Amino acid sequence: MESSKRWVVTSDGHRDLAQVAADLTVRGFTTEQLLDQIGVVIGTAPDDALGRLRKVSGVADVSPETQIDIGPPDAPTTW
Repeated sequence: MESSKRWVVTSDGHRDLAQVAADLTVRGFTTEQLLDQIGVVIGTAPDDALGRLRKVSGVADVSPETQIDIGPPDAPTTW
């Protein structure tokens, strides 16, 4: 079985986000966070589910989650 990775799903704002998340689940997505105020769902799914996730009504984009480290306060560099 293919391993899962974390995805950020952005909604198009035309459907209830909880319903979008439910439809994503049917297509192999495991919701970890539902950020209703900004229309984003974060969760995991295998790479082979990506095409199915992008076809869900109400989904504008599905992108891999990227880790960002801004460093400690007063650090000379942030990236």
